[in-house]
Amino acid sequence: MRALRAGICLAAVLLLALGGADAALAGTAVSKVKEIRHWSGSEHTRIVVDMDGPAKFSVKSLKSPNRMYMDFTGTTLGLGKKYSANVNDGLVGGIRSSQYDKNTVRIVLDLGRDMGFEVFSLKNPTRVVVDVFRKKAVSPGHAVPKTMTAKKPVQKKPAPVVTAKKPTKPKPAPVVAVKKPSTPKQAPVVTAKKNVPVPVNRPKENPFRARRVVIDPGHGGRDPGAMANGLKEKHLVLDIAKRVKRELEKKGRYEVILTRSTDKFLELEERAMVANNKDADIFVSIHVNASRNRNVRGLETYILNLSNEQSNLEVAARENMVTEREMRKKRSEVDFMLASLSRQTDTFESRELAGKVQRSLVRNLRKHYRGISDHEDRAAMFYVLYRAQMPSILVEVSYITNRSEASRLRNTLYRSRSAYSIAQGIDEYFKEADSRFHKFAMR
Repeated sequence: MRALRAGICLAAVLLLALGGADAALAGTAVSKVKEIRHWSGSEHTRIVVDMDGPAKFSVKSLKSPNRMYMDFTGTTLGLGKKYSANVNDGLVGGIRSSQYDKNTVRIVLDLGRDMGFEVFSLKNPTRVVVDVFRKKAVSPGHAVPKTMTAKKPVQKKPAPVVTAKKPTKPKPAPVVAVKKPSTPKQAPVVTAKKNVPVPVNRPKENPFRARRVVIDPGHGGRDPGAMANGLKEKHLVLDIAKRVKRELEKKGRYEVILTRSTDKFLELEERAMVANNKDADIFVSIHVNASRNRNVRGLETYILNLSNEQSNLEVAARENMVTEREMRKKRSEVDFMLASLSRQTDTFESRELAGKVQRSLVRNLRKHYRGISDHEDRAAMFYVLYRAQMPSILVEVSYITNRSEASRLRNTLYRSRSAYSIAQGIDEYFKEADSRFHKFAMR
């Protein structure tokens, strides 16, 4: 009898297990769509789908009329039966969502003509991001249309369309086009990097306009950032960012915008969108560093790029709030994006900006403090820089986990001197960019 009962129990357990497996295979809803948000920029529109669990989805596009849709399997609408929004910004007409079937949510975007889109997902919290942009541009960056227009007059003499776009009356438009043939064969790549970037070209339109700088104090709200020695990163970087803003505004030639001016939470992708929507010249994200080794100290300034160096991966994974394994999975997507001409240009300018800021920090702080370690400017895959459409850097001001540097960060004077140094580096970058532009314009 005892054996019979054991057999019956085992059979029941197997049936329950099989039933659970069948339910999983049937796609039982395990996630909810919490919210759908959107922002319209000058070059592209971003849609963010916030989830409360895993995001399994497929993407398809349709024509007549142009639209794309995403089917989220194992998902229900947590925001009601349906959601719709009229965007009508020239790129996206509207957004619609519905419970397509018991376990599938469908989200549809109505697109304008000749629109392309990119879809990627992020974790902690889970969200799916859609960027919609015009297909004619290689990337939704500022420099691409100008570069492509410059190439066409060189290759094809009869170019009425290009002539219509760039008035040839004053004839400064072909300056870029004339430059390429006059240089040796291997020079065009370097020339393009030095002369195409937005900070160099923009004075051409109005050499007297204020430079627009977006400063991003990292973390905030429910995300405290690194915590050690009784300090929270989110409070320190907000204070430093406000001081950088004041230092730049003193110079009288900068318009400075903070992504947050209070202790509030912003998604990583929202921060770059502030810079994109404001048509900023540069984007600077400010953080303080942390390490498992409490003896590590120093200053670092990063640009967006691929890096296998373990220390760079660790810092980026912490700031991105993901694992190093997930970071490595993103490599191909970032590699593809960095291959675009606009991002090559921005990478060159970002490296110039990072060098100026890093050297200014080290030079100025060494005048007042001992043991300032220069970790130089580095490259890593920071999501906060990922979608910025302009030269962008991430500054790590000292280590909160190092007792000596934490003591300095607690001091108002140290934060003030750090902010002054960052502002000086930014100012030096723009002065050199202006100098490069004027030399180019004189040719």
